[in-house]
Amino acid sequence: MTTDGAGAKRKEIYTYTAPWLIYGMNWSVRADQRFRLAIGSFEEEYSNSVRVIQLDEETHKFVDIGGFDHPYPTTKIMWIPDPIGARRDLLATTGDYLRLWQITDNKSVRLECLLNNNKNTEFCAPLTSFDWNEADPNIIGTSSIDTTCTIWDISKMQAKTQLIAHDKEVYDLAFASGVPSSRPSGPTGRCACSTSAAWSTRRSSTRAQTGRAARRCRSSG
Repeated sequence: MTTDGAGAKRKEIYTYTAPWLIYGMNWSVRADQRFRLAIGSFEEEYSNSVRVIQLDEETHKFVDIGGFDHPYPTTKIMWIPDPIGARRDLLATTGDYLRLWQITDNKSVRLECLLNNNKNTEFCAPLTSFDWNEADPNIIGTSSIDTTCTIWDISKMQAKTQLIAHDKEVYDLAFASGVPSSRPSGPTGRCACSTSAAWSTRRSSTRAQTGRAARRCRSSG
Protein backbone atom coordinates (compact mmCIF):
# COMPACT_ATOMS: atom_id res chain seq x y z
CA MET A 1 0.00 0.00 0.00
CA THR A 2 1.04 3.59 -0.66
CA THR A 3 -0.50 6.85 0.53
CA ASP A 4 -1.62 9.60 -1.84
CA GLY A 5 -1.67 13.35 -1.13
CA ALA A 6 -5.04 13.16 0.59
CA GLY A 7 -3.82 10.52 3.02
CA ALA A 8 -5.90 7.72 1.47
CA LYS A 9 -4.25 4.37 0.94
CA ARG A 10 -4.11 2.89 -2.56
CA LYS A 11 -2.88 -0.43 -3.89
CA GLU A 12 0.34 -0.82 -5.83
CA ILE A 13 -0.53 -4.16 -7.43
CA TYR A 14 -3.82 -4.92 -9.19
CA THR A 15 -4.63 -8.47 -10.24
CA TYR A 16 -6.99 -9.95 -12.81
CA THR A 17 -7.32 -13.73 -13.11
CA ALA A 18 -8.36 -14.85 -16.58
CA PRO A 19 -10.12 -18.19 -17.22
CA TRP A 20 -7.31 -19.23 -19.59
CA LEU A 21 -3.61 -18.70 -20.20
CA ILE A 22 -2.93 -15.13 -21.33
CA TYR A 23 -0.77 -14.61 -24.40
CA GLY A 24 -1.23 -11.22 -26.12
CA MET A 25 -2.07 -7.99 -24.31
CA ASN A 26 -1.95 -4.23 -24.86
CA TRP A 27 -2.81 -1.09 -22.89
CA SER A 28 -5.15 1.50 -24.41
CA VAL A 29 -3.49 4.93 -24.72
CA ARG A 30 -6.71 6.99 -24.80
CA ALA A 31 -6.71 9.59 -22.04
CA ASP A 32 -10.46 9.13 -21.50
CA GLN A 33 -10.10 5.36 -20.96
CA ARG A 34 -7.52 5.02 -18.22
CA PHE A 35 -6.11 1.62 -17.27
CA ARG A 36 -7.93 -0.26 -20.04
CA LEU A 37 -6.30 -3.48 -21.19
CA ALA A 38 -7.03 -5.99 -23.95
CA ILE A 39 -5.91 -9.56 -23.28
CA GLY A 40 -5.92 -12.63 -25.52
CA SER A 41 -6.17 -16.30 -24.66
CA PHE A 42 -3.78 -19.10 -25.50
CA GLU A 43 -5.79 -22.24 -26.14
CA GLU A 44 -4.33 -25.00 -28.32
CA GLU A 45 -7.44 -25.13 -30.46
CA TYR A 46 -9.31 -23.05 -33.04
CA SER A 47 -11.61 -21.21 -30.61
CA ASN A 48 -9.91 -18.50 -28.56
CA SER A 49 -10.95 -15.25 -26.90
CA VAL A 50 -10.07 -11.62 -26.39
CA ARG A 51 -11.38 -9.73 -23.35
CA VAL A 52 -11.28 -6.03 -22.57
CA ILE A 53 -10.79 -5.24 -18.89
CA GLN A 54 -10.49 -1.92 -17.10
CA LEU A 55 -9.45 -0.90 -13.63
CA ASP A 56 -12.25 0.52 -11.49
CA GLU A 57 -10.39 3.21 -9.58
CA GLU A 58 -13.01 3.25 -6.82
CA THR A 59 -13.08 -0.47 -6.06
CA HIS A 60 -9.44 -1.00 -7.13
CA LYS A 61 -10.45 -4.05 -9.15
CA PHE A 62 -10.33 -4.92 -12.83
CA VAL A 63 -13.76 -5.13 -14.45
CA ASP A 64 -14.50 -7.20 -17.55
CA ILE A 65 -16.26 -4.79 -19.92
CA GLY A 66 -16.60 -7.05 -22.97
CA GLY A 67 -14.85 -9.17 -25.52
CA PHE A 68 -15.16 -11.45 -28.50
CA ASP A 69 -14.29 -14.88 -29.86
CA HIS A 70 -11.11 -15.09 -31.94
CA PRO A 71 -9.93 -17.83 -34.32
CA TYR A 72 -6.65 -19.19 -32.97
CA PRO A 73 -4.60 -17.32 -30.34
CA THR A 74 -3.81 -13.72 -31.18
CA THR A 75 -0.15 -13.26 -32.12
CA LYS A 76 -0.48 -9.59 -31.19
CA ILE A 77 -3.12 -7.17 -29.89
CA MET A 78 -2.90 -3.40 -30.19
CA TRP A 79 -5.13 -0.39 -29.56
CA ILE A 80 -5.16 2.44 -32.08
CA PRO A 81 -2.44 5.00 -31.16
CA ASP A 82 -4.86 7.85 -30.47
CA PRO A 83 -4.21 9.43 -27.03
CA ILE A 84 -6.71 12.28 -27.45
CA GLY A 85 -9.58 10.10 -28.68
CA ALA A 86 -10.07 11.92 -31.97
CA ARG A 87 -10.61 8.72 -33.93
CA ARG A 88 -12.85 5.70 -33.66
CA ASP A 89 -12.06 3.44 -30.73
CA LEU A 90 -10.38 0.56 -32.57
CA LEU A 91 -8.54 -2.57 -31.53
CA ALA A 92 -6.47 -4.68 -33.95
CA THR A 93 -5.50 -8.35 -33.71
CA THR A 94 -3.44 -10.73 -35.81
CA GLY A 95 -3.50 -14.50 -36.10
CA ASP A 96 -4.67 -16.08 -39.33
CA TYR A 97 -5.62 -12.60 -40.61
CA LEU A 98 -5.52 -8.95 -39.58
CA ARG A 99 -8.79 -7.97 -37.93
CA LEU A 100 -10.06 -4.60 -36.74
CA TRP A 101 -12.62 -4.37 -33.93
CA GLN A 102 -14.64 -1.31 -32.95
CA ILE A 103 -15.47 -0.56 -29.32
CA THR A 104 -18.71 1.38 -28.83
CA ASP A 105 -19.34 3.35 -25.62
CA ASN A 106 -16.68 1.19 -23.97
CA LYS A 107 -19.26 -1.62 -23.79
CA SER A 108 -19.98 -3.46 -27.03
CA VAL A 109 -17.39 -4.82 -29.46
CA ARG A 110 -17.99 -5.68 -33.11
CA LEU A 111 -15.82 -6.81 -35.99
CA GLU A 112 -15.06 -3.85 -38.24
CA CYS A 113 -13.21 -5.73 -40.97
CA LEU A 114 -11.02 -8.71 -41.83
CA LEU A 115 -8.05 -7.89 -44.07
CA ASN A 116 -6.64 -10.60 -46.33
CA ASN A 117 -3.98 -9.94 -48.98
CA ASN A 118 -4.01 -13.46 -50.39
CA LYS A 119 -7.45 -13.89 -51.91
CA ASN A 120 -6.39 -16.33 -54.64
CA THR A 121 -6.29 -19.30 -52.27
CA GLU A 122 -8.40 -20.65 -49.43
CA PHE A 123 -5.26 -21.14 -47.34
CA CYS A 124 -3.66 -18.34 -45.35
CA ALA A 125 -0.11 -17.72 -44.16
CA PRO A 126 -0.37 -16.89 -40.44
CA LEU A 127 0.59 -13.39 -39.37
CA THR A 128 3.26 -13.33 -36.68
CA SER A 129 3.02 -9.71 -35.54
CA PHE A 130 2.12 -6.15 -36.56
CA ASP A 131 2.64 -2.52 -35.69
CA TRP A 132 0.38 0.53 -35.84
CA ASN A 133 1.94 3.68 -37.29
CA GLU A 134 1.79 6.41 -34.64
CA ALA A 135 2.41 9.22 -37.15
CA ASP A 136 -0.45 8.02 -39.38
CA PRO A 137 -2.92 5.72 -37.59
CA ASN A 138 -4.47 4.81 -40.95
CA ILE A 139 -1.40 2.64 -41.56
CA ILE A 140 -0.75 -0.81 -40.09
CA GLY A 141 2.15 -3.12 -41.02
CA THR A 142 1.96 -6.91 -40.61
CA SER A 143 4.64 -9.61 -40.78
CA SER A 144 4.03 -13.17 -41.92
CA ILE A 145 5.56 -16.64 -42.07
CA ASP A 146 5.37 -16.39 -45.90
CA THR A 147 8.52 -14.14 -45.76
CA THR A 148 6.61 -10.93 -46.54
CA CYS A 149 5.47 -7.81 -44.70
CA THR A 150 2.35 -5.96 -45.78
CA ILE A 151 1.48 -2.30 -45.26
CA TRP A 152 -2.27 -1.75 -44.90
CA ASP A 153 -4.33 1.41 -45.36
CA ILE A 154 -7.22 0.82 -42.99
CA SER A 155 -9.09 3.91 -44.21
CA LYS A 156 -9.47 2.10 -47.54
CA MET A 157 -9.51 -1.40 -46.02
CA GLN A 158 -6.88 -2.66 -48.46
CA ALA A 159 -3.19 -3.45 -48.80
CA LYS A 160 -1.02 -0.50 -49.78
CA THR A 161 2.34 -2.22 -50.24
CA GLN A 162 3.85 -5.67 -49.88
CA LEU A 163 7.50 -5.74 -48.82
CA ILE A 164 9.70 -8.67 -49.80
CA ALA A 165 13.18 -8.62 -48.29
CA HIS A 166 13.52 -11.86 -46.35
CA ASP A 167 14.19 -15.47 -47.26
CA LYS A 168 12.51 -17.01 -44.22
CA GLU A 169 9.60 -16.33 -41.89
CA VAL A 170 9.31 -12.75 -40.59
CA TYR A 171 8.51 -12.75 -36.88
CA ASP A 172 8.18 -9.07 -36.06
CA LEU A 173 7.79 -5.62 -37.59
CA ALA A 174 8.01 -2.09 -36.18
CA PHE A 175 7.65 1.42 -37.57
CA ALA A 176 10.29 4.03 -36.83
CA SER A 177 9.13 6.30 -34.01
CA GLY A 178 9.43 10.04 -33.73
CA VAL A 179 9.03 10.65 -37.46
CA PRO A 180 6.81 13.65 -38.44
CA SER A 181 3.63 12.78 -40.31
CA SER A 182 4.96 14.70 -43.34
CA ARG A 183 7.76 12.09 -43.60
CA PRO A 184 6.24 8.59 -43.68
CA SER A 185 8.17 6.27 -41.41
CA GLY A 186 9.37 2.98 -42.77
CA PRO A 187 9.09 -0.35 -40.95
CA THR A 188 11.84 -2.68 -39.89
CA GLY A 189 11.24 -6.43 -40.14
CA ARG A 190 13.11 -9.26 -38.39
CA CYS A 191 13.15 -12.82 -39.70
CA ALA A 192 14.25 -16.33 -38.80
CA CYS A 193 17.51 -16.03 -40.75
CA SER A 194 18.91 -13.63 -38.11
CA THR A 195 18.67 -10.56 -40.32
CA SER A 196 16.82 -7.28 -40.05
CA ALA A 197 15.65 -5.24 -43.04
CA ALA A 198 14.61 -1.58 -43.13
CA TRP A 199 12.35 -0.15 -45.81
CA SER A 200 11.30 3.35 -46.82
CA THR A 201 7.57 3.63 -47.48
CA ARG A 202 7.85 6.98 -49.25
CA ARG A 203 7.79 5.46 -52.73
CA SER A 204 4.62 4.50 -54.54
CA SER A 205 2.97 1.26 -53.56
CA THR A 206 2.78 -0.03 -57.15
CA ARG A 207 6.53 -0.33 -57.51
CA ALA A 208 6.92 -2.00 -54.15
CA GLN A 209 4.27 -4.59 -54.95
CA THR A 210 5.74 -5.63 -58.29
CA GLY A 211 9.46 -5.56 -57.50
CA ARG A 212 11.74 -6.77 -54.75
CA ALA A 213 12.09 -4.11 -52.09
CA ALA A 214 15.50 -2.55 -51.56
CA ARG A 215 16.89 -3.74 -48.26
CA ARG A 216 19.64 -3.09 -45.78
CA CYS A 217 20.24 -6.32 -43.85
CA ARG A 218 22.50 -6.84 -40.90
CA SER A 219 23.39 -10.20 -39.42
CA SER A 220 22.76 -10.44 -35.68
CA GLY A 221 25.29 -13.20 -35.28
